[in-house]
Amino acid sequence: EASSGQPDLSHRSALREARDVQLSQATPYGAVLDTLELRTVGDEVIPMPFTNPFAQLYVAAEQCEGFADLLADRIRVHPPSDDSPWGFVIYADEVVPGNPMGVHNKRKAWVVYFSFAEQGNAALMHEDAWFCVAAERADRVKRLAGGTGQIVREISHFVFSYVGPSLPGSGIYLY
Repeated sequence: EASSGQPDLSHRSALREARDVQLSQATPYGAVLDTLELRTVGDEVIPMPFTNPFAQLYVAAEQCEGFADLLADRIRVHPPSDDSPWGFVIYADEVVPGNPMGVHNKRKAWVVYFSFAEQGNAALMHEDAWFCVAAERADRVKRLAGGTGQIVREISHFVFSYVGPSLPGSGIYLY
């Protein structure tokens, strides 16, 4: 541990360990990191890690003062209710780290994000308004039956299913 009481995060193994501790923390909605089972064109099942949106929101509201303040402001402006629930928005985009013009760029990835429509158009134009829920290498996505559509469908099914915590079934309690 460093003198500040924080762990030494100067090595990849230490960063990986800190990430794993953060993602495995328990919340009322399960661990932050979960797994989807996706099917390839050849009907092979492959696992894909993703962040549980309920657990991710819970942790952000509990541990990030700035996000908690933003959320409280948005709730004052647009209070969610049975008659006026918040709109859950999903967005997917291919991301190319490094040189996007490179001939053999093997680091392309599809990234799926979520947010809430009630943040407003001005906020949603900025990347800070979106939570990253999944990222998968583009070469693996090409193998999936339905490609990114299958990923978005499975995440939507997770969010809107009535099994366990779900938006339509019980909402999300953050405070």
